[in-house]
Amino acid sequence: MPFGRNGLVSGLVGFGQARSVSAYSEGAIIWQPYYNDFRARYHRQFGELAVSYFFPGRRSGLTVGAAYRLSGVRFDELTYNGQPVGVRRLTRHEPMAFCRFGTPESALPWLQVQLALGASSEPRRAFDPTRTYAEARVREGIPYMAVSVVLLPHLFRTTPAEPPR
Repeated sequence: MPFGRNGLVSGLVGFGQARSVSAYSEGAIIWQPYYNDFRARYHRQFGELAVSYFFPGRRSGLTVGAAYRLSGVRFDELTYNGQPVGVRRLTRHEPMAFCRFGTPESALPWLQVQLALGASSEPRRAFDPTRTYAEARVREGIPYMAVSVVLLPHLFRTTPAEPPR
């Protein structure tokens, strides 16, 4: 939904499923290194609300914005170093700020680049000393930075098509 001449409020809902592997060594400087191997198969549902503003002008091509996503994750399988982890469901809060570069008046009107900074975290929970290391790692919040290439296929054609005869 547009607001003003250059603003936009948008929403999005979605779902998906994935397989994921995260394997890395940790603690090599101070302690003996140990290996972490997380493997997951999961489903995810989410809803997102975003607001953005395009700075007008042929030269700027800058859009800035913020988004908030609420995700529900259901694990079909989750293991740490081959052992099952006792987490079946997670709720994640995911705020994000972004800036996008590109404009329909540029040399490549169908191409934009986006830089995003955000975080993914669980709602605040009380400390639970019975939580395993693996469960704590799965539940911890993480910051992220993403660089994305945005393709706008509806702008591939630079000249209007001839009207039918």
